[in-house]
Amino acid sequence: MKGIVALYAPSVVPRPDGTYRIFFGGWDGTTTGNDRIYSVITRDFTPALAERPAGQAEGTLALKLIPHTPQEEYDWLIIVVDPASLSLRGLVTADSQGGTSSFTFANLKENVGLADKLFTFTPPRGVEVVNESSKR
Repeated sequence: MKGIVALYAPSVVPRPDGTYRIFFGGWDGTTTGNDRIYSVITRDFTPALAERPAGQAEGTLALKLIPHTPQEEYDWLIIVVDPASLSLRGLVTADSQGGTSSFTFANLKENVGLADKLFTFTPPRGVEVVNESSKR
């Protein structure tokens, strides 16, 4: 993954119960541990149609999601989707300090069959790995 500055993997997946699971996140292509992937289900939020964020394409729909349970990583999300395909076109997040992050997705390719080895991390020799089980 050397040379990849950020790879965001947004996806909106319909669920049998009529809700949607939304995946989003990013990898910085380094071994810094700053990589994140999030998954939310629309039933966990109060949804509302929102004004289309600046820079998003005409004809897209924006949905603001406010979590029922406060989240450490964000206060609310706005997802922007193509109404015909449900493809994610944009994401806006706001944090508790008033900061916002806006992402616009173009030429998004879904289900491209990436090799599992792209997501395998082997710590460098001599590095202590701390995980939940080692904290106990």
